[in-house]
Amino acid sequence: MTITYHADHDARLLEVHLQNLVTWNDLLTFQTATSHAPPCVSYDSLVVVQETIDWPPGPAEPGIRRVAERSALFRADTAGCRLAIVCESQLGYGVMRMFMAFYERAGGNRIIGMYEHLDVARAWLDSGAMEVWPAGLVGV
Repeated sequence: MTITYHADHDARLLEVHLQNLVTWNDLLTFQTATSHAPPCVSYDSLVVVQETIDWPPGPAEPGIRRVAERSALFRADTAGCRLAIVCESQLGYGVMRMFMAFYERAGGNRIIGMYEHLDVARAWLDSGAMEVWPAGLVGV
């Protein structure tokens, strides 16, 4: 597992990088760790799914559904928060699109933008805009 993160308390931003082999249990463990760091759950988040990531073998749907549904449980703390996801590969993009669909279906309320380039995702978060920027979106 390689999940690294940094909480910038001044910017109210949690930055997460996923690389190498990341399992669904790794993601659930990470969620538990950051949910017990009270201010972090109400921060905007930047998740970078690096090109070198290797998802666990087998169907992704059950694992990513669990991660998304668990993320949606924090909706009282995340109202008005944004999540920028940067995907450097088509596989990462597909898995994170599944995450978005399951998260929204479970009642998650973060505003989620998916981007191909880190600088565009950072600019969106820095702007304070509450609507997703279409420029730089993956697949557009």
